[in-house]
Amino acid sequence: ALDDGGEEVKLNFLEQMLAESGYVAGVTHDALKEYLLSLDTQAMVNKIMGGVRKNELDFVPADLVSTAEEDDYPFFMDPMPNLYFTRDPAASIGDGLSINHMTFAARQRESLFMETIIKYHHRFANKGLNVWRDRNHDTRIEGGDELVLSDHVLAIGVSQRTSADAIEDIARNLFAKSHFDKVIA
Repeated sequence: ALDDGGEEVKLNFLEQMLAESGYVAGVTHDALKEYLLSLDTQAMVNKIMGGVRKNELDFVPADLVSTAEEDDYPFFMDPMPNLYFTRDPAASIGDGLSINHMTFAARQRESLFMETIIKYHHRFANKGLNVWRDRNHDTRIEGGDELVLSDHVLAIGVSQRTSADAIEDIARNLFAKSHFDKVIA
């Protein structure tokens, strides 16, 4: 998807991933950006998913934030092992999907991959795929709580990871633009 979108998409994706990893600006941001952009696209994505260890960069940050961190913590960017659970960051619902705002900060970067794939990959971009709810919300919903019961009924569990506000939001979108006419919470 990043290759389908071009260099600007790749750069925007990387900037957003760095920001969601806690590096909006500064010397560590710049070092990570330079390192990740030096890789080909697939290697960059693999590295983001697997995490960027401190010993992989020829860089020792000297800013106050880095100095205050634990010396023995091995990562600049944490790995994303929960990407194996692909149902949480997104869920297929009829002729569309939800791209979810994950509850816990450690998992919020995951849905950025799905958002990028849907927007830019040639198999999905401009194909009329409905996004019933995107990741850019303050309220949380995770795909593990979403269950399609029939072509008209969706069940969504209210849980620690899915808020009632998010369920109401996705229900409004489904009722307005799909064949779903019932959401059971």
